[in-house]
Amino acid sequence: MRTVSSCDGTGLERTPCRCSRSGARKLDGLGVFALMKAVGVPACCWSRVFFLYVGLLTASVEAQNCSYTLRDPNGTIESPGYPYGYPNYSNCTWVVEAPDHARIQLLFQGFALEEPFDILSIYNGPPRPNNLNSRLTGFQLPTPIVSSGPRLTLWFLSDYAVSGQGFTASYKERSAAATTVHQLSIQGHPSGPPLVQHRVAEILDGVQLERSCVSATKRAEHRPTSSPGNTEGIRRRKWVL
Repeated sequence: MRTVSSCDGTGLERTPCRCSRSGARKLDGLGVFALMKAVGVPACCWSRVFFLYVGLLTASVEAQNCSYTLRDPNGTIESPGYPYGYPNYSNCTWVVEAPDHARIQLLFQGFALEEPFDILSIYNGPPRPNNLNSRLTGFQLPTPIVSSGPRLTLWFLSDYAVSGQGFTASYKERSAAATTVHQLSIQGHPSGPPLVQHRVAEILDGVQLERSCVSATKRAEHRPTSSPGNTEGIRRRKWVL
């Protein structure tokens, strides 16, 4: 009996591992075994390391991969395992699709991700860098998010250790912004009847009002008396539904 490097690194005196050269030569063609050979792992330990690697890889794949396409006008999106915590190595996407004329509003009811390692990225359309809308992590509840088009993609990634409660959010389709102008004439004006415009712009999270009076000589703009302090220029106020 002679002392060899044991597979567990203890260096205890034990019977050498038995591994034929032909078997090691067959495994040598695989990338993972080439890596083990490069770092000096004994050939007799390759099979043990390989099966450990496959086991961990299989477990992570089962836990992490999920992909959904959502076409309902409204619904709920939750991270895996919410509210009891998401698994490590999570890699999930949700694609919310709406009609061409619509937009998508996303409202969070709960949010807790390990900061800064676990991340929820939100994209207007496909997940490309130039489409990034928001990049979220931590424990602060995000503000409402509205897509710039009819498609919104959520991409959630977690790392190998420590997880949070996760997140839950509701989504719904909303009409794209549209402006309606109502014109009224005022009789008895010496220079002719001016136009009084009442402009109502529908926006995704409420209603925006803009009122203006137009005449041949001047333009006056004002806001309702219930709005906050007056300022110069166009007066606008947003009411959240």
